[in-house]
Amino acid sequence: MHISLTTSAKKLGRLMATDIGFVYFLLTISIWIISAKAAEYPSNDAVKGPTFVNEPPNDITFLNTYGTIIPCSATGHPNPTVTWRTEDGTVVVNVPGLRHVRWDGSLDFPPFSQEDFRKDVHTAVYRCVAMNTAGILGSRDVRVRAGFLNYFDSLIALCIRNVEFHGYNNDRTVFYSNAKGIRVKSS
Repeated sequence: MHISLTTSAKKLGRLMATDIGFVYFLLTISIWIISAKAAEYPSNDAVKGPTFVNEPPNDITFLNTYGTIIPCSATGHPNPTVTWRTEDGTVVVNVPGLRHVRWDGSLDFPPFSQEDFRKDVHTAVYRCVAMNTAGILGSRDVRVRAGFLNYFDSLIALCIRNVEFHGYNNDRTVFYSNAKGIRVKSS
């Protein structure tokens, strides 16, 4: 009786081993077919590098009394992270009251007084960078310049440090300036 139980156990073991091999074979074929179909019809979950939805312009000039917001947004899968960098590649950090990166990836320069002007913040070159696991995308260089409104009797001038500008007063007299001084020209 002992021999017949051992023989039955061996037969049962062989049957189970054969079934497991067959099941493994079916699973392998199923995975192969599913993989082939997935390659034929890529899902929306496929990894995709970042592309700009809203790339910032390359030149921004704004008045200190108004401030400005420079938009930058990107799409991709997974969703890209948007950061800003300076011309030398340093990650932009928030400067309270002068510059901060918003939740939507935009770079915000709030209004500020002339005394709070900082050349490294308000006359600088920035770049928006979007990145995810599929890649990194950098925007064109964004040149930022902050200007000031100065009042001289009836003359209103937009002053941008070391940059030529054009404007007019209440009588529509055209003037322009550069680093060497103001020149006035009648219209």
